[in-house]
Amino acid sequence: MGNVDGLQLADCKLVYFTLGVNCIIILLFFKEFKLTTFDQGFSRSLGISPTIYNYLLMTLVSATAIAAFRAVGVLMVLSFLTGPSLTARFLTDRFKPMIFISIGIGVFCSFTGVALSRHLLTVYGIALSTGGLVVCLIVLVFGLGLLTRRLKNDITI
Repeated sequence: MGNVDGLQLADCKLVYFTLGVNCIIILLFFKEFKLTTFDQGFSRSLGISPTIYNYLLMTLVSATAIAAFRAVGVLMVLSFLTGPSLTARFLTDRFKPMIFISIGIGVFCSFTGVALSRHLLTVYGIALSTGGLVVCLIVLVFGLGLLTRRLKNDITI
């Protein structure tokens, strides 16, 4: 089921290996991924096969999901796959800033959730699930992003 509080060394090695492979492949093929994802017709006219890059991207996502399921569990994986990216989409319409905002939201929620869990346990003796706190923070940040988007649209209309 995964437990963020009880990560084993083997799980950490698997996650870091997956991270390394993802970073290398994304850095090598970023332009191709962007082109084949957003404009398949143009990529075909340039001789770039969208099918190959779509399968490569799906393989990366699958491998990442498997490693993450083993390490932290289904709930956290699903919340990290959807929450930060949707929140970043509320905040910007440009692709590169969206990626960095999404990463920032994920890192912020991770560190804040772990720190809050440790603080509540140490100071108040309240043992809350670290994964549950992280997921709740992602939902809270999503709500704030949604509210920001609504306020931005109400002001411009």
